[in-house]
Amino acid sequence: ICLKTGIHIFLSHTQVIQSDLSKKENTTRDFIESISGKKLGKIEVVIGGPPCQAFSSAGSRKGLEDDRGQLYLGYLNILRSFTPHTFIFENVIGLKRIEGGQVLEKIKKDFLKLGYNLRVIHLNSVDFGVPQFRDRVFVIGTFDDSIVLDKIERKLLIVKTEQRVVSDILRGLPAARVAPKNHDYDLAY
Repeated sequence: ICLKTGIHIFLSHTQVIQSDLSKKENTTRDFIESISGKKLGKIEVVIGGPPCQAFSSAGSRKGLEDDRGQLYLGYLNILRSFTPHTFIFENVIGLKRIEGGQVLEKIKKDFLKLGYNLRVIHLNSVDFGVPQFRDRVFVIGTFDDSIVLDKIERKLLIVKTEQRVVSDILRGLPAARVAPKNHDYDLAY
């Protein structure tokens, strides 16, 4: 799939920088440029979000009381440092529900203070052909007006597909001739 979509070209020019985002000094343009060894130009889009455990129904649900929940501040500092034209902030749907929605409202207010227009969109991977139920909230911010956000949201709703299950994905694959080995054990079918 990557070769067919051309994403391999993008990935070959991608550098992963690992640092502690809870430290504000690690989220500045100067720090990131020093780690990457490159002078970075205008950043158009930032995509990411903090770990989900603080907001997930399967996690601690401590919200911003959890150190991991506070990591959204590192994301905010990166936006402040690079002022990308657009950002996509992603997390579990629990972010909308925790503390009656007050955590998401606080995060949105912080994004609004940076001058972004926002749209919160609830998406589930199962609606896009992925045979797995993954409820997610996306906060999309842009310096464009809300008309652009309306178009983005409409396009996302148009591309929704029929829900699939794993058997739909596997249907039509040729039968395995030899059972694959799993470490040192033979798998029996």
